[in-house]
Amino acid sequence: MHLNTLATSAIGRVLTGLSLAALVAISPPALSAEPTERELARAEKAYEQGVRFIRARRIKRAQESFEKALPYKNQSSDIFFNLVQTTEKNRHWAKLYHYASGFLYFEKETKDAGIIQKQQAIAAKRLKKRLGAPVTIVFDFGDNPFEAYVDDVLLSENRVTEVTLLPGTYKLRVKRYDHHDHEATLVVEKDTPTTVKGELKKIVYNGKLKVATTPPAGVQVFIDDKQVGVTPIKKPFELPTLRYLVRFEKPGFDSWSRYVTVEREQTTELSATLERSPVGTAEKAKAKAEAKPAPGK
Repeated sequence: MHLNTLATSAIGRVLTGLSLAALVAISPPALSAEPTERELARAEKAYEQGVRFIRARRIKRAQESFEKALPYKNQSSDIFFNLVQTTEKNRHWAKLYHYASGFLYFEKETKDAGIIQKQQAIAAKRLKKRLGAPVTIVFDFGDNPFEAYVDDVLLSENRVTEVTLLPGTYKLRVKRYDHHDHEATLVVEKDTPTTVKGELKKIVYNGKLKVATTPPAGVQVFIDDKQVGVTPIKKPFELPTLRYLVRFEKPGFDSWSRYVTVEREQTTELSATLERSPVGTAEKAKAKAEAKPAPGK
């Protein structure tokens, strides 16, 4: 591809990338913590610098700028299109192959996809003698969908996915909504197909439980059969977002219990009114009678 064509293509795809980035910013939360506004702004600035470097025919600096933006702008094909073109000009064949995989993840049937596939095939051919042929890697992280990023390039968001990587060492990050990321070093060996398996641990969120009782004092509070305090309790309990059995007890009163569900980042309020038990009432009357002085005394 001629340099003038590269600049024109990059500018056209940048405009698309900007609109897609705006959509990403207002979409539901991703599988892990979203980047901050400051990080997104820096990535946007780096991306725009890359375009300016292309116009100035400073292709090495353009590649560096696009790579700086990549961790935060890897949700569309546009950045990968530009990275493939700049790495081709800079003869960085291994990176070209990898970025081409990122592009083809998003686009498979377009005219640009056909161009990228040819560029990727040429890169693989150039590297075969030095590195070996691309190796099949299978990601298996359970039945629920996940996202697998290899060196910040999204290659999978299905249950079990097969991809190809050149022999080498990579940074693997696997993400799933409401789960902790799985991060590992992935070593791809020559002529050695590999299945990468793992489990993603669910994030435990917290909420609060505030209790109040009648009578207001001296009531024992139990959560899942464990005593946690005696009323009055002013500070709410901070608990993982689960379902709990909460029980209140006080001598002379009937026990009172309820199941409650603690919601994420919310305060659940539980008020309990304990009724005097018949035994408690009888005991109180007996104690009162015994406290009275005997007749004639």
